[in-house]
Amino acid sequence: MEPTFVTALAAPEAETLKALYAYWAQKKDDRIAPTKASIDPSELRSLLPHIVLVDVVGNPPRFRTRLFGSALVEAYGEEVTGRFDEEIDLDDIHVDLMRFVERAAAECQPQYLRAAFTKQDGRHLQYEQIILPLSDDGRHVNMLLSAYSIEKAYG
Repeated sequence: MEPTFVTALAAPEAETLKALYAYWAQKKDDRIAPTKASIDPSELRSLLPHIVLVDVVGNPPRFRTRLFGSALVEAYGEEVTGRFDEEIDLDDIHVDLMRFVERAAAECQPQYLRAAFTKQDGRHLQYEQIILPLSDDGRHVNMLLSAYSIEKAYG
């Protein structure tokens, strides 16, 4: 049985996640976070298969997947676009993972982590993730831009 864990990282380690962070920081400029409109998919072409967009909905916030990249669909084994976090099989890491998501939304601060889990269908995933806040009004986070570097996916 593979280990299950969620571990904080001080900064992104995977080159693709470093690149996304640099892009986000450039778009952020002097605001608390970039707007969704400032993120241009054509500038992220090579990263799109690894990107997730998550809507921050309501108060207290719920998190709904708006976009789930094609490489992630393949690694995860199914499409999750349109689902809220509690509708996604994250096995034992759900609570720990959601702490990072909630912190990114509440504190408007990037989050970096490495995680591993085994879904109920036996599929195992291990990955590095970056979670970056977006804010259309300059005060509240209304969306999260996230990307994954898949280290293992099988089962």
